[in-house]
Parts: sequence; C-alpha cells; structure tokens
Amino acid sequence: MESTVNYINGNKTGPGFYFFENRKVKKELEYKVNLWKENVLESNVDVSIAKLVFQSDSLGNILVQDGNGYVKESNFVDGDNFFEEGKYSNGFKDSLWVGRFASGKSAYQELYENERLVWGKNTVGDTIYNYTGNDGPPQFKGGIKIFYNFIGQTLRYPETAVKYNIQGKVVAAFTIDKAGKVDEIEIIR
Repeated sequence: MESTVNYINGNKTGPGFYFFENRKVKKELEYKVNLWKENVLESNVDVSIAKLVFQSDSLGNILVQDGNGYVKESNFVDGDNFFEEGKYSNGFKDSLWVGRFASGKSAYQELYENERLVWGKNTVGDTIYNYTGNDGPPQFKGGIKIFYNFIGQTLRYPETAVKYNIQGKVVAAFTIDKAGKVDEIEIIR
C-alpha cells in the first residue's frame, strides 16, 4: 500500500494518507507524538500515535468519516490474510474489536472505552494470553537518564575480573514495577 506520511526526528507527524493500488485514498490518519514514550531507549523508534480521520473500502464506500464509523477489513500480514473489525469513535477504537488470521494461527478480542484499551485476549493455538490496557509500560522512576545513572552506580565489576583483565557480556532480566522500581532481577548469563 502506498502512503504519504511526514516525519520529524523519526516520528510520524501530521496527516498521513494511505492509498489503494488504484490510487484512491483508503485511509487518512492524524499523527501525534506519544508523550509517555519520549524517553525511549532507541532514538530511532517511532513513538507517534495515530487518530483515524477517514477510511473507505476499495469500492469507495465510506467506513469512517470524521473519526466515526465501523471498519471490517482484511490485510495481508506475514504471508496470511488477517481479518479485523470494530467501531471507531472520535478517531480511536471503541467497544469490542475482533481479529483473526485466515490460517487460524491467532485470533484476538479487545475492549476499548474512552480511547483506551480496557482488556484483551489473544489466542495462539491452544494458548490464551489475557492482557489489560494502561497508559504505557511502567518506567523507571525519574526516566531513562536516571535509570542509566542507577545502573552505573549499582553495577560492580568483580575484583578477579579486573585483576586478570577478564572481559565479557552479562545478560540480565528485570521488571520495572508500577511504582517505577527495579524488581525481579535475574542474571540470564
């Protein structure tokens, strides 16, 4: 699908237009920077959010106008047809949304209220993954720069490694809890 989208500092911004192969507009989105993600680790990550303004089907039937309507569409994703449908209100998903791959490898249901995800369920094979919405993932209290300071102050190089000039890579896993604190630290290797 061809598109016309503007970028500033790697983030989509302003109006974005997506076209069918016949060059007719499929959808128009309004992009804004997602402020809670401003301090992401990688500077080249697009942190914009999109508000749907307009969408039509390939026959020109209007599905969403001024951010309101009902979408029932299919897209080709990872070599498989993906079907999805649900309601838009004020440019954002609203009420119950459902989607599934034609192959049956995955299907989802999500409930939206007031422009936010309330809960979701993704079924992959026989496994069901339940999740809830929030205003973004937990972040280290004070932001990413303070987190780097924390790592620098907390990390201890073993004395024997210093003595024998031993170098290497340590892989650790941890969780940032809702209060913004590091929890469940585990050395992977």
